[in-house]
Amino acid sequence: MSSSKNISEPSKAPNISEEEKSKHKKFMRVAIEQAKNNKTYPFGAVIVNEETGEIMAEGVNSGAMNPINHGEIVVINSFVDKHGSSGFRNMTLYTTGEPCSMCMSAIAWCGIPRVVWASSIEKIRASGIGQISISAVEVAEKAKEFYQPEALIGGILASESDTLFDQRHKS
Repeated sequence: MSSSKNISEPSKAPNISEEEKSKHKKFMRVAIEQAKNNKTYPFGAVIVNEETGEIMAEGVNSGAMNPINHGEIVVINSFVDKHGSSGFRNMTLYTTGEPCSMCMSAIAWCGIPRVVWASSIEKIRASGIGQISISAVEVAEKAKEFYQPEALIGGILASESDTLFDQRHKS
């Protein structure tokens, strides 16, 4: 995706400054705290205003109530309830797990320009949670007609998030 600034895992993206990594870690820690509210499916997410650093919405997977209530869907719905559906331009979505194809499609339809995740789809699958084998980057590439993200960054605090998936209560 040549129009995007940074689509990579941090280890493969040396152009991420230490300051930017520090910012991403700060907000990923909030998403990880959200994830701790669901011991079976530890998917937490936050949407942050990139300009102000304000957390605009928080969410955690509530799939037990509705199977499509993944953390990203919950946080998007929370954001829309509070701020309307047209204000995603300056936002970054942080999530403990790489967005599945459904969630990444929703992110693309919303036009959220920056997505940062911790654990990979492969790690999530290894923990016993079924996943569709389509990466977040692949979904974004397939949506390039209308979605050109500024950044898709994986692996931020992956070891901390991976621990939540490793220790999850199996259902």
